[in-house]
Amino acid sequence: MMENIVSIIKEPSDALPFIVADKPSGIPSAPLSENDTQNALSYICKLFPSCNIVSGKKAIEKGLIHRIDTVTRGLLLVAENQDFYDYMKICQDNSGFLKKYRAICYMEKTFHSGDAFEITSYFRPYGEGHKMVKPVFENEGGYALKKVEKKVLYTTKVKVLSVDKTENSCEVECEIVKGYRHQVRCHLSESGLPVINDPLYGKGHKKNPGSSKIFFEATGISFEYPKGDLNSYEIAPTWT
Repeated sequence: MMENIVSIIKEPSDALPFIVADKPSGIPSAPLSENDTQNALSYICKLFPSCNIVSGKKAIEKGLIHRIDTVTRGLLLVAENQDFYDYMKICQDNSGFLKKYRAICYMEKTFHSGDAFEITSYFRPYGEGHKMVKPVFENEGGYALKKVEKKVLYTTKVKVLSVDKTENSCEVECEIVKGYRHQVRCHLSESGLPVINDPLYGKGHKKNPGSSKIFFEATGISFEYPKGDLNSYEIAPTWT
C-alpha cells in the first residue's frame, strides 16, 4: 500500500503551497493511465485533494513538478495550487531549480576522490521501443543531430565523493538544473561511470548477486520561493 511507502517530507502551507515526498524505488511517480492509482502522485493527491485542481504538463500529472524514474528512489515536488506550479515552470525555464542525485558507479577508467567534471549533450531516443536515450554531442555529424528530439543542451555536473579500489567503484554526486529523461544515468554511463544495477545503462555491472536495487537516488532539490527565499530539501541515500 502507498500509505506505508511514500513518505511526506514537507506538507503544504499557505506560505509554501507545495509538497515534498520521498518515493521508493519500484513505484511510478505519476499515473501511467487515467485510471491508474498505484503511483506516488495519486497517493499525494488523496492526502491533499487541492492538488487535483492543478493543471500541469499532462492532465493526469496535475501539479507534479519534479518526477523521477520508477526504478529511482528519491524526492518528488508537487504543487498544491496553480500559482506555485506556474511560478516553478518559469523557475525551471530559467535554470532556477537545482536537482541533486547520488549514485554508486563502476569505474571503467581511473577516477579519484574529489574529481569533478561536466558533460553536456543533446539527447535522442534509442534502443528497442525507444526505452533508452543516447547523448548526441555538438561536434557530431548532421545525421546524429537530425535524430535529436529537442535541440536543447543538457548539462550534468559530476563530483566523485569517494573511491572503493577493491570494488573498482565510486560514489558520486550529480547536479542538474535542466533535465531530460534518464539524463543523469545516461551521462554517467557515457562518462565511464555506469550506475551499478542500472537495468538500462549499467552495462551489466552488478553488486551483491541477486539484488536488483539500482544504486541511484534523487537526494536533493532547491529553489527560491518566493524569489530570494531559498527552499532546500535533502535526504541521505539508503546505502549510507
